[in-house]
Amino acid sequence: MIPPSAFDPTTGPRPRRLVAALAISAVVHGLLVLELAFDVFGIAGGFGIGSGWGFGIGAGGGAGLGATRKREIYALQDVPQPVPPRDPTADEKLRELLKPARPDAVVLPRAEAPRVGSPVVQFARPARPLGAGVDLGSRFASAGVGSGGLGLGGGGGSGLSLGNAFGRYVGGLRKVGLDVAIVVDATGSMQNIIDALKARLLELSATLQQLVPTARIGAVAYRDRDDDKIATAPRRSEDFLVRWSDLTFNGKKVQTFLGGIVAEGGGDWEEAVKDGLETAMHQLKWRPDAKKVIILVGSSPPHKQDVPTIRKLIDDWHARGGVVSTIDVSAILHAEHERMIYRWLHGEELQQVSPLPDFYKEVEDSFRDMAHEGGGEMVAMDQTNALVRQVLTLTFGGTWEKDVARIARGF
Repeated sequence: MIPPSAFDPTTGPRPRRLVAALAISAVVHGLLVLELAFDVFGIAGGFGIGSGWGFGIGAGGGAGLGATRKREIYALQDVPQPVPPRDPTADEKLRELLKPARPDAVVLPRAEAPRVGSPVVQFARPARPLGAGVDLGSRFASAGVGSGGLGLGGGGGSGLSLGNAFGRYVGGLRKVGLDVAIVVDATGSMQNIIDALKARLLELSATLQQLVPTARIGAVAYRDRDDDKIATAPRRSEDFLVRWSDLTFNGKKVQTFLGGIVAEGGGDWEEAVKDGLETAMHQLKWRPDAKKVIILVGSSPPHKQDVPTIRKLIDDWHARGGVVSTIDVSAILHAEHERMIYRWLHGEELQQVSPLPDFYKEVEDSFRDMAHEGGGEMVAMDQTNALVRQVLTLTFGGTWEKDVARIARGF
């Protein structure tokens, strides 16, 4: 027989289990009370859980912090109902505010037509139409009146106005082309002259091509054959007798060439003028029908033994339609040398330069003879800033000096 204790679901006395359940319930209720107290700062109802023979649920009220310090937590039913506006004109005001703005039209006064004071001149039509292959520059030059013969636009509203005769001359050059070579002495004291040519070469090239769009320019630099036998200052560049930059439409190439030339050497008085001229005449690629101009720039005469050869070279060149002109810069170099010595000795600037010594007359005579043989002109200069203007004048010829001076005001 199975004892009765085997069917007893519990193993301990019932009063003890009841006390334990009530203790657990009290702890749970205490925690719930604390949670609610810290959350809403009040005391609310609660519920109890029991096991065994008892179970109960209780509910109660609570106490808060008052109307002014209570926590604002609302339910949906706590939200107040919206009150409609009592202003009867609110709809009208809203429509006015939403109405699109229409700016007032701005009326500009109509400008009066300018009154032309001078009469309209009617020009006769040309005898035959101007078509491809016809030089417009020469036609406008021949049709010019007074000082307004040929107008050449320079862009941006500027331009050149050429006289009637000079306009015809430029029109002729436009048909055949223009080639110009600058042959410059690159010995000792000529660095400032080379720098002046380099600084304004692009402007010179642009002016030539504004007048004659097919104009080309080149350069030749020469020193002396006996430079390696004469004691001079330490070399800053490699030795050479002659260097050149061929004729080109791109003035930047010639400017770069001159920028690479260092003036040094030439310890004696005479220089290799013959070699410079011979290179310009025979090494540069001249166009046969173009006007060919060589401009020699220097401050020393050629070697005496070279003078007969130079005359022969220039005669042959002139017979082929070429021109040789010369620029004597002895006065410029003489003034620069005197100012440098005076500044070195006295520490101040020289106020008056002495007259050009007589031995410089040999340079003037030789340069004048070469220009005369070559059908050109000789210019003796005393200011570096007018060098490029003189190159431009000698390119077109002294006959047009005033016309060129008007064009080259910026040089």
